[in-house]
Amino acid sequence: GHALYTASVHQQDAPPGSPPTLVKRALRGGQWLSEAALWTGWVHRGELWAVTECLFFALDASGFAQVISSHKSAHTFAAAYARKFVEGLNRGLQTDVVEAGPIDN
Repeated sequence: GHALYTASVHQQDAPPGSPPTLVKRALRGGQWLSEAALWTGWVHRGELWAVTECLFFALDASGFAQVISSHKSAHTFAAAYARKFVEGLNRGLQTDVVEAGPIDN
């Protein structure tokens, strides 16, 4: 299935205090939306709706953190993954859409 979402985004070269721009983007199969909410303080600004039948999976970020922290090996892996994810955000890969795929160690 496919989903369409709108999001307000700030362009990096926009003057301070300028309003965000509203953009529409399509979400294709194999993409994840809003993974950053698991690893950072993330604020959602926009809407998501399906334009065809699709499978939607929601994961509570605080519940995820609580469960993962109680399993040492999973927590170690998740912490390393989170560091790489945040490094990507800090390099300017600021998006709420992520391609699903293998995770590099």
